[in-house]
Amino acid sequence: METFEILAKKARKRTGRRMLFTTLSVLFACFIIYAGLMFVSGKLLNRNFQKLIVYYDQRMTIAYPNIYMKSNSRPNGRFSAAYHIERIKDIDGVEIPYPPLRATASLFDTHLDHTGDGTIYQAFRDPVTNRFYSNQSKDRNPAFFNVQADWNKKHSGKPSQELELTREMEGQLVEVALTFDQPYSYQELQEMLPENLKQNWFWMGTTNKEQDFAFDLTDIYGLSFRYKVLEMNYSQFIEKVKGALKDPRYKTMTTYGGSGETFSNYDDLEFIKEHYPTLEKAKFAGVILTGKAENFAQLEGKDWIFASSIGTSIPNQPYYHLDKE
Repeated sequence: METFEILAKKARKRTGRRMLFTTLSVLFACFIIYAGLMFVSGKLLNRNFQKLIVYYDQRMTIAYPNIYMKSNSRPNGRFSAAYHIERIKDIDGVEIPYPPLRATASLFDTHLDHTGDGTIYQAFRDPVTNRFYSNQSKDRNPAFFNVQADWNKKHSGKPSQELELTREMEGQLVEVALTFDQPYSYQELQEMLPENLKQNWFWMGTTNKEQDFAFDLTDIYGLSFRYKVLEMNYSQFIEKVKGALKDPRYKTMTTYGGSGETFSNYDDLEFIKEHYPTLEKAKFAGVILTGKAENFAQLEGKDWIFASSIGTSIPNQPYYHLDKE
């Protein structure tokens, strides 16, 4: 017969093996749970991060007047990811920095950079006009004005008329937004606009009747013909418009008009899609031109210009290679 001591040793061994097995099982289960959580969190984070990329890719194509992406970076963590976009403006072929965007994605949501997209305005009297600035850097932004709005209301701002100011800016490169008296086709504008000024960005206009000086940069729809094949630019623009119409965020975003009322620019996207499906059918309500200040004098007094607004300006340098001389 086995002695009590031998039986005790065997019992201790069995207990040790059970404890070891239990410990290993718990550790393995914890590892599986951790790996599963990391996999799921990675999927959730990547999904929301991709939403950020798609959103800003759309916006940079259909909005942001004369503002372009220079580069982007994606520093990621386990539970959040940042999307950093370096931006520039094009002033007659000269690239100048514009405040960056910093958006983030978490496991359950995306967080857009509304501060980077915002504009602020300052009213001036005698006459009442408005100046527009970046919400971050206070750099001057050119503005478009809604021809359909009632600009005769009391305490109403007036559409800017700043072309004449370019006479006092000799030796500078200037960005100017022109609002037309009515929409024009691309071909009509090629006959109207001077050849020695660069056509940077075309505004599609708006369907509302608000004094829309409070628009964020994301809500000003238009495009740049940066590619040599014009139809390629426009077809890409329309595809991004169609993609934006499928994004529920565009329906819920509201904008303040000059009357204090809120409205959505979703109708603008619908209008563009339905009425301007091709470049041949498209009409443009305004344009951003850049070039030498002295070249803008030829536009003064044109009856098809409803408003003109100066944006960024920089000293011209002899080492710049301008797109338009």
